[in-house]
Amino acid sequence: MSIAKGALLGTAAAIVSLGSAGAADLPVKARPVEHMKICPLYGEGFYYIPGTDTCLKIGGFLRIQTEYNMGAGGGAAGNGSTEAAQARFARDVTNDMNYRVRAAMSWDVRQQTDYGTLRTYARWGAENTTPLQTGAGTTFSPYWDRAFLQFAGFTVGKTVSFFDLFTYTPYSYHDPRVTGDTTTSNGTPLWAYTAQFGAGVSASLSLEDPAAKATQVVDATVPGFFAVNGAINPDSAFSQQAANTNGFRMPDIVVNGRVDQEWGFFGASGMIHDASGAYYGTPNNVNNGHPADKIGWAVAAGGKLNLPGGDMIGANVCYAEGSVGF
Repeated sequence: MSIAKGALLGTAAAIVSLGSAGAADLPVKARPVEHMKICPLYGEGFYYIPGTDTCLKIGGFLRIQTEYNMGAGGGAAGNGSTEAAQARFARDVTNDMNYRVRAAMSWDVRQQTDYGTLRTYARWGAENTTPLQTGAGTTFSPYWDRAFLQFAGFTVGKTVSFFDLFTYTPYSYHDPRVTGDTTTSNGTPLWAYTAQFGAGVSASLSLEDPAAKATQVVDATVPGFFAVNGAINPDSAFSQQAANTNGFRMPDIVVNGRVDQEWGFFGASGMIHDASGAYYGTPNNVNNGHPADKIGWAVAAGGKLNLPGGDMIGANVCYAEGSVGF
């Protein structure tokens, strides 16, 4: 009996051992796939990047346009627009038709930190515009107009000037040269800090690259001034000319204050701008005459009122002295 019991127990132990080994050899059930989840913290269109607490929104657009009796991008041929200064202008006035194809994508990435939201934003694109590109083959022009970081009240990178208040560029199809947006569509490199006071009240200080708004400023009282394009206005110490501007010696210093509410917003801004002229003529040296250094300034006020049904109305006014780029 003891021998029989031992044999049975040994057999049972062997079966259990074999069963354990067989279970270990079976494939482990795969973990469920972690699909992207909606991120409600920052508005519509944001999703959590799988495995992180970082939220991402991808955007973009495709724009196709054609013009008759217009230059590249919508400037009227012969109206003194930017195209008129380009070598391709001769083709602008002989092309009855021009077109533009433009595409861009944006990445808006945000996450929460101990010091608030960390945001990085970038927008890149490419375009094919006649007559600069003929459309044949794969010729195109890449561009980038936004690339900035926001953290703990700071905004650093390339974005809209803090001088701008209400600008209808985002709402219209107009050529950017006539919108009043000082950065046009290209953005301005800047370093800015915004203080929030609650109830939608804020104030900002921004140091901005003056190149986007720089225009030639001259002093009509300097003897031997070398004018390039047209006569100088003798009644003003500030006169815009198509010539080289002074270098980057100081940033544009911009301050603004805003009140943002559900009904819209209202704000005011001011800036000072180095309006000093460069040396004129060729070669570029002091013997050609140099006007006295000048500091220009500008002030602006504007706002937007949200109307029922999703419509809105806005306005912006600006006065500048020696800062015609604003």
